[in-house]
Amino acid sequence: MIIRNKIWEFIKEADINYRCAIKYASVQRQISFCYKVITPLLAALCALFTKLEMPNYSFISAIIIFISSILKIFCTQIILSEKDIDNLDNLGVNFEKYRTTFEKLLEESDNGDLTDKEVLKTLNKNNIDYCKKKSELNKLVLWIPSWVNKKLQEESEKYLLRVYHNKYS
Repeated sequence: MIIRNKIWEFIKEADINYRCAIKYASVQRQISFCYKVITPLLAALCALFTKLEMPNYSFISAIIIFISSILKIFCTQIILSEKDIDNLDNLGVNFEKYRTTFEKLLEESDNGDLTDKEVLKTLNKNNIDYCKKKSELNKLVLWIPSWVNKKLQEESEKYLLRVYHNKYS
């Protein structure tokens, strides 16, 4: 029973981490897209205002471009690079694989295909890699608002209840 509960906790955590990585990657793509669209648009407005001899507006546009460029350089966690966003996607895939592995382990444990000792050995082996991936996720995800975290947990619980028909929770 203790092993089943331990596996179940790994399943829940892997599912939440999967959802977090995917959601954060999606938000970062949106931020990156807006940044890539707004910066040239402001540069064009700056040039237009300069041409139309509207120095106040061109100065404001130039200041906004300057601030956004500084944010991009110094606040790399606010606007992640494409490489980091791709890493988030890969982490999401990895967490989904871990969840599937833990689900299989739970099933094999319930069916008696594996002894408790074998289950613990497999669980500990997977946990080492899992912790490394969790650390990578923590490095990339700067902050998650509590309401988003709560929503991710609710989505995860709904999924697990649908899949397991309230068997383990």
